[in-house]
Amino acid sequence: MRRCLIQMCWALAVLYLLASLTGCGGIHLSSIAGTVTNADTGLPINGAHVTVGSKSTTTGTGGYYIITGLGSGTYTMTVTKDGYQTKTLSVDVTFPASDVNVELEPL
Repeated sequence: MRRCLIQMCWALAVLYLLASLTGCGGIHLSSIAGTVTNADTGLPINGAHVTVGSKSTTTGTGGYYIITGLGSGTYTMTVTKDGYQTKTLSVDVTFPASDVNVELEPL
């Protein structure tokens, strides 16, 4: 009887985990997006490196970036580009998406 109860508990735990991972249990992944611009001119910066938590990307045409697959929460965001001061800030990522525009100061 005890063995059957333990097996049933494990089966329920596995079902709960599977439901959570497939979206039935409430795990929601978020994204963060925005534009990186020159603080002096307002022009977009192409090729800036944007890191949020353990994920990163590089800005494309128009200085636009997007990072997906983040859990909701507070992250450290770092934006770097040669010729500009590195900018580090704390960002709140909320479901389904957050917008954060960043201005970099030229050196």
